[in-house]
Amino acid sequence: MRQYEKYMPYFLLFLALAGLLPVMHLGWYNHPVGDDYYYGAETRTVWEDTGSILKTLAAAGRGTAYQYEHWQGTYSAMLLMHLPPNLFSEDAYKLVTPVILLLLGGGIFYLLRAVICGLLKGSSGLWLGASSLLTLLSVQTVPFQGESFFWFNGSMYYTGFYGLTLFFFGLVVNYIVTPEKHHIPALLLLAFFLAGGNYVSLLPAFLILLLFALLILRGYWIALHARDKFGMLTVVGLITLLAFQVFFNIGVVTNLLPNTGISLPFFSYGGTALMIHLAEMGIILSISRQIPAPRKD
Repeated sequence: MRQYEKYMPYFLLFLALAGLLPVMHLGWYNHPVGDDYYYGAETRTVWEDTGSILKTLAAAGRGTAYQYEHWQGTYSAMLLMHLPPNLFSEDAYKLVTPVILLLLGGGIFYLLRAVICGLLKGSSGLWLGASSLLTLLSVQTVPFQGESFFWFNGSMYYTGFYGLTLFFFGLVVNYIVTPEKHHIPALLLLAFFLAGGNYVSLLPAFLILLLFALLILRGYWIALHARDKFGMLTVVGLITLLAFQVFFNIGVVTNLLPNTGISLPFFSYGGTALMIHLAEMGIILSISRQIPAPRKD
């Protein structure tokens, strides 16, 4: 049994690497398509006319600013869209697949190492086996491999940013385990970059739901420990209102409920709603400050 446990992580690592080989081989025949030409047209023209990296980056910046204002409000993702690999050479497009796989696999291994070895104090064998298995499943079970690993705009937009998100949460866990100052600049830079991407994936969605759940539970805890009945009813009303908004918004997004037009607190676009939610949180915090502190024996 011990021999089985000893060699199983390496066997899973072999399977994960073997599963990457066909994808890497297909990436050798990769070529630009669709939006790769559309978003890279202006920057390609500037590059061919001037041969200047700075002017090409300036053109990409102008395109990013325009798309940020007129389309979807992302900046780091749009900047990468305006700088596709085929901007410099058609052969450079062959690098898309290995880079995307490196971001995905590297993010999985980095995050699980921080969680299993750093936070949970598990063995390196457990980390290696779990990371290899998750990488294998992530590559082999993805429904649209073309958009996930080959098409630059699609793979960068989703898989690439997802891999960077895993690196980010790995840094967060490492900072929790060993709060060293050199982690903070990397966290801030990566958070700024990720904030400008198309942030759609299951992991951040679960984390957002978890944060809402913790906020709602904390609100009801404050209500139960409020100094007077008025404070208790105020907190219950505000937190219940927030909970219903979260429920109805998620229900609409997942097609469980008809479109209600209710925004997701703190996330949906709109300054007025954000100001109201922040005011509500201020009231709750004010009531929570009136809760007597526990006595120290």
